Amino acid sequence: MLELGAIAFIESLVKSTAVRAPVSLLHVHGIGDEALGSFGASSKMNNEWEFLQHLHELGWRAADQWLADNLAAVGSRSTIDLSGLLPQKDGSLTPPSIIKEKQLNHARQGQECLI
Repeated sequence: MLELGAIAFIESLVKSTAVRAPVSLLHVHGIGDEALGSFGASSKMNNEWEFLQHLHELGWRAADQWLADNLAAVGSRSTIDLSGLLPQKDGSLTPPSIIKEKQLNHARQGQECLI
């Protein structure tokens, strides 16, 4: 998570024009599945073959769904907003938000979301 926070910091510098050199932003993507959140911490110690096959299947399904939703973004823009990893004024961090959610909110309001 620290590395992603560093990327978010560099992106904020580039976007604020504090950096004048030509810099390309990284395109960062997050692929996940809500089903993975339902596993407890003990699942990290579960090395049973059936469980590993189940995780493999979940991963394939999540990747297929992500590609169906975000293929156009590959190579052109990020699909995850890392700005939540920048420290707030009180030093706290907020979890990264998914750009897709922002785009959906903008689309509902009839606005284009450029990120």
